[in-house]
Amino acid sequence: MIEEIFSKLRDAYGDKAPEFIPLINLVKQFKGAKSFFKDALGFKDIRDFIVALIFVSYFHHAKCSVEFIPRSKKEKTPDLCIANSEFRGFVEIKHIHDKHDGPKKVLPNESETNEKLEEYGNYTRDEKYCRDDIIKGFKQIQNFSGLKKTDTMIVAIWNSDEDLEEIDMKSSLNQLIKEKNEFKNMSNPKCIIYGSDWYSLRRQTQFHVFRF
Repeated sequence: MIEEIFSKLRDAYGDKAPEFIPLINLVKQFKGAKSFFKDALGFKDIRDFIVALIFVSYFHHAKCSVEFIPRSKKEKTPDLCIANSEFRGFVEIKHIHDKHDGPKKVLPNESETNEKLEEYGNYTRDEKYCRDDIIKGFKQIQNFSGLKKTDTMIVAIWNSDEDLEEIDMKSSLNQLIKEKNEFKNMSNPKCIIYGSDWYSLRRQTQFHVFRF
């Protein structure tokens, strides 16, 4: 299965594909990894596989045990179960893909000086999509039969959409956490973990944790 996945990685990433071998070797040791790799062969976008690897590595290096939750025909399941000496949590991974191609390219001889520039980006539209996806993630964990009242619910977001900037995303997540109506029936501890290719030099990390 790993050879088939690596073939897909070569198609998507070319010469950069071998860079993911250490991540694959790390992740394949965890419980449930075989089932995860099998599911990954059916992913429409191989980047979803990479995002899962990134978050598994993140939790592993945060000193948590990591287990993949097998898919069930009876119910929708979270992606991961993580735990350490202080807590147990269930993780739903969300990948925000590129949604829009942006403005079309205009050659110099095609543009006129009085032509209005095409608008690029739509924060309200993109923020709503992310917000809805996050709420959907929490509800999926909430409805999981294996969830106990003491378990932490975690939505892990990886943002590949450069239209939605890091600062805008942080503002959106903080506002979402302040809302009460969406989460009034979710008494479990909750947090959102946000990551992207953008590396924060000030915080020395790609990951940001937002606690409720």
